[in-house]
Amino acid sequence: MSIKADTHDSNTYYVPHSSPWPIIGSVALFTTVGGAAMWLNHAHAGPWVMTVGFLILATAVSAWRHHRHQPRILWPTIAAFLLVGFEGWLGGRVVAHELAAWIVTAHLIVAIVIVQLLLYVTVEATRPAGGGLLQTEGRLAMLLIVFTLVQAGVGTQVRGHLETALDAGVARDVALSTVGTLDYLHRDLAFGVLFGAALFTLWLLSRRSPLVQWSLVVLTLAVLQIALGIVMAYGSLIPAAQVGHLTIASLLLGAETVLWLSSWRQSV
Repeated sequence: MSIKADTHDSNTYYVPHSSPWPIIGSVALFTTVGGAAMWLNHAHAGPWVMTVGFLILATAVSAWRHHRHQPRILWPTIAAFLLVGFEGWLGGRVVAHELAAWIVTAHLIVAIVIVQLLLYVTVEATRPAGGGLLQTEGRLAMLLIVFTLVQAGVGTQVRGHLETALDAGVARDVALSTVGTLDYLHRDLAFGVLFGAALFTLWLLSRRSPLVQWSLVVLTLAVLQIALGIVMAYGSLIPAAQVGHLTIASLLLGAETVLWLSSWRQSV
């Protein structure tokens, strides 16, 4: 009985397709474990960092299981996931540079980008098939987002100058007067955002667009942001007003992002 020779080429071997998931999992685990270590060392941010690590890992796993063949969902999730690790490193640099205004601005912008990426993934995952982009609405909403980002960036610069003045012993009721031109620019940009949101809302109302609901949310948040800014300016920088002002600014950018993304859900 003869035995056939093995015709398999010994020089041929299988190379699996490249995958981003090992590095994604590594970053998630690093963020989670890093947060746990911070918590054990009594760092106040520890639980929050660990929670973010868990949530981004869960989002990445879900994207891989259900949307790995949809690049518009998969890659923004990966980008948000990687930016979380960068944001953690950047937070350490903020402390190392003693809250320098420029790096605080970078820290805030990266955080906003992470949130916007995750909002994009959420809306895209629920977008009905056959939807497209309403060109004019989408462009106007994006213009409003960019304008608000500039205003937020200037705001962090104002905050940095305030911290410097307060550390130098300047009284809280006069600290804002030391900022100068940046403060006036920040105020003008805030009113510019309000004016743009109002015009956009009126335009959507005239077209009876379903997007008007989110534009009204944006308009309301823009009004609240200015109101809290006034409270801060004439209330000796009340800490609660400062926290509220930053929170409303973050919500404003989130609402504008949802408004922009919702324009993709309309059929063209």
